Amino acid sequence: MGANNSPEPTVRYQTWQEASEAVQELVIESPVEYKERRKENSRLPMRPKIYYKDYPGDETFFGCEQDQELTPVKKTKKTKKA
Repeated sequence: MGANNSPEPTVRYQTWQEASEAVQELVIESPVEYKERRKENSRLPMRPKIYYKDYPGDETFFGCEQDQELTPVKKTKKTKKA
């Protein structure tokens, strides 16, 4: 506690890489899960996308980059036969 009996301010991770490593150690895999669990580590910022100006994107931050390209799902149209 500080001199005024107030809690010391929390020091956040200085880089998104440090925060990402902590997130991956907690096995947090999505923004929704991050929102629910980020308080498990007080050094994680509330909104990493805003806090880190060079935020790399969710796939990189959460460590779930795809090894293969995703194939888009094609919608099929049913046509009436005359």
